[in-house]
Amino acid sequence: MGQPLSEYLRGDPTLHQHLGQSAPSNVLQLNRYLADDRILAFELVFKAGHKWHTRLISNAEAVTDVPMNTTDFINQRRRWLNGSFSATVYSLQRFYLLFKLSHNPIRFIALLVQMLYNLAALLLAWFSLAGFLLTIFVVSDIAGNPPEDAPVEGFPFGRATPIVNAVIQVTYFATVILQFIFALGSHAKTHALHYTVSFAIFAIVQLYLFMNLIYLSKRLIDFKADTNGGSSYNYINEYYTDVGPLTVLVTAVSLFGIYIAAGLLYFDPWHLLVSWAQYMFISSSYINILKTYAFSNIHDVSWGHKSGKKPAAAQIEVATKTNSETEAPIEQVDRIQGDIDIAFEQTVRRALSPYDREVAEDDDPQEKFMRFRTTLVAVYIFSNFLVCLIVMNDSIRSFSFLGDPYWHKIWFFRIWMWGNSSILMMQFLGCLVQRFTAMVGCCFARR
Repeated sequence: MGQPLSEYLRGDPTLHQHLGQSAPSNVLQLNRYLADDRILAFELVFKAGHKWHTRLISNAEAVTDVPMNTTDFINQRRRWLNGSFSATVYSLQRFYLLFKLSHNPIRFIALLVQMLYNLAALLLAWFSLAGFLLTIFVVSDIAGNPPEDAPVEGFPFGRATPIVNAVIQVTYFATVILQFIFALGSHAKTHALHYTVSFAIFAIVQLYLFMNLIYLSKRLIDFKADTNGGSSYNYINEYYTDVGPLTVLVTAVSLFGIYIAAGLLYFDPWHLLVSWAQYMFISSSYINILKTYAFSNIHDVSWGHKSGKKPAAAQIEVATKTNSETEAPIEQVDRIQGDIDIAFEQTVRRALSPYDREVAEDDDPQEKFMRFRTTLVAVYIFSNFLVCLIVMNDSIRSFSFLGDPYWHKIWFFRIWMWGNSSILMMQFLGCLVQRFTAMVGCCFARR
């Protein structure tokens, strides 16, 4: 009774019939309930004056509908990404509730760290569009465009590598722009083939990035091991030294080691053999395709429906037309007829009320949702574009008083690499805590 279930149930779409104007009407509010489990957990733990907490049931199992095609995958992620984004913003906005709880100091510190983690994850996810683009551009340029005085040629196509890099970079950038055009233009099912091709393009670019990273790693090893020939790759070592050996080492360990360690920790490492490689190749598509589509359709606050299934309205219409043939139960006929009567009554009420153009347009919730969508996408695009402009613009080197002439690139990659590494390490720490509490719980249960 009361909180938090009263807040959790606000995601019920029929609530407007009971609450009217007090029902949720903001885009972020309505999207928040697409991640209803997060809202329930947050409201439970952050109930003022209480010290409720959640507990892991180690033998619990979760089942989800696996999307079998591109359209279902994109639509599923639209709900998940927008719901998670809205839930994270909601929790950060209510940070002050942390100081009204009755949790013990250890759990208070843990919740504080989790808040900081959510903030860092939100910022990194917001600028991930620029992060992927800059990583691909800079890494390919380092490997493919050595200095003129270097006795080595570009990798992997020799002197033709800069041309190939230019083609890949233009193709990558154009494909990213197309994602916004597709997402803003129509539904995913309309461009199913285009999205499939986009997934393939990003996977090929990702493969090219891995090739360059392996090449650069090998050259760094050659530089350390061979004092004679290693000087040929001195320019690579300069980048390596500026970014920092510790930064590179921590990034490599977190990117590859944590997934392996987590699989071993849960005694379920088989994903490393059957799905890990696929995930690595599709990781850029999660940002360039899925998040782009999600933000571009944040005004859609519905759960949607699977391909091949008809919406509820269409099902009611079909049931009404075929009622005499299927001999539906009387109570079903009454329920359908009641829905039709309500819809007819609302239509008549609107027809009899005086029409005010300004009021009608301002009160249209769909127009409000579309305006919010436009603002969000505009801020998302231009903020990421600004980061790319700052990092890629070599004219900023004129600010030499700030230190290294490439400080704008060096610091970006330091923040980007350390930030993502910290997120992965925090996730692994959460796995450790879950496993430890599960083991302790089992021991007490046996006693």
